[in-house]
Amino acid sequence: MEIELSALQSYLDSLPKLLTDILTIKVSGTWSGTIAIYGFYGSGFLRVVGEEGCSLTGAVRAANCAVVIELHNIMFQAPQAMPEGDFGVVPCKCSRKFPKNLLN
Repeated sequence: MEIELSALQSYLDSLPKLLTDILTIKVSGTWSGTIAIYGFYGSGFLRVVGEEGCSLTGAVRAANCAVVIELHNIMFQAPQAMPEGDFGVVPCKCSRKFPKNLLN
């Protein structure tokens, strides 16, 4: 699947929460806002891959997920004023996969 970053939230909201395969979503462009990833479960995992120059000014929130969520090649930029409690990437109650070089 290939979509604009600005359409990612709507696309995630439209998906069934049960993931049994690897779901790769390619995103492009720039967007300001918060992307919320909630409630995904199953044996699959969710991968979001940015095209060259893809950037998000805002936050990603993930919660109540039981699948691995991977974000690749997306530049995160903090907005000038960030709402209280928001950070660039906020994983909560989710499986997370980190590059090996971060674990050494």
